[in-house]
Amino acid sequence: MRKINTTPLFEIKKAAYPRKLKIEIRKETKESDFWETIAYSPYSNQQVLLKSFTLEQMMKNKMGALLDRKEIRDVFDIEFLTRKGVKIPANYEELKKIKEIIKGFKKRDYYVTLGSLLADDIREYYKKDNFTYLLGIIDERLSYK
Repeated sequence: MRKINTTPLFEIKKAAYPRKLKIEIRKETKESDFWETIAYSPYSNQQVLLKSFTLEQMMKNKMGALLDRKEIRDVFDIEFLTRKGVKIPANYEELKKIKEIIKGFKKRDYYVTLGSLLADDIREYYKKDNFTYLLGIIDERLSYK
């Protein structure tokens, strides 16, 4: 007997807005930290109160995702969170692995894969500087061993 994945996935699009929102609902339960927060967009006047992961929990989730699937969008999210002051919850070996993953990205990863997700001004920054900010944090942590 085969186990079937019953994870609902919703994609919300609006004709007047070029981006889309994907929402995945997983039925598995894990120990996680949540808080109540307001979701809003600069493109709408609607706000919604919801429970979401804390920034620290998001960082843990993103670290797991990066080490598992090695996607450039996960590195972008980790750098974003570090710029918000969230510490990277990784040991020496994990930090070396993250650095290795970042160094393995090609020009196409920055220009196409990551570029397709970002606004023009942010896209240009990453085309030019890649993840120098995050690599600086990682190198600093690695030098303490």
